Amino acid sequence: MASTKLIEGNLGLHKKRGQETRYFVLWSSHLEYFKSREEAEAEEKARGRLDLNDVIGFRVEGGIIALQLAGSVELKLSVLPEDAQDMPRWSKAFGSVVGGGATQSLRGDSDASTEPPAQEAPAAAAAVDEGE
Repeated sequence: MASTKLIEGNLGLHKKRGQETRYFVLWSSHLEYFKSREEAEAEEKARGRLDLNDVIGFRVEGGIIALQLAGSVELKLSVLPEDAQDMPRWSKAFGSVVGGGATQSLRGDSDASTEPPAQEAPAAAAAVDEGE
């Protein structure tokens, strides 16, 4: 079965050295990210890819979507302030494809910047850091 594109746009990717803006595309089977929209539209190889079968759940707090992976690892993505109106769309899209569903509903936490950096396991790091 072919994978269907559900949503795309800029999100902040939380890494050990801080947050980086990347262009994400959520498909029905996987999540990809690119350095820019232009890179995605040129159909260049994704810089990172995560099979959604590896995601066991997710939660949404303020402007952060935390994807829960095996081994208590989280991949944190931030909806950018200028795109805050997109949070319900991203949350609904993840909810439609992540088996564990949302473990926490949307909250109005205003200071998402105090979140600690995401932990990275070797498998998760490889899945999202290809080619960078």
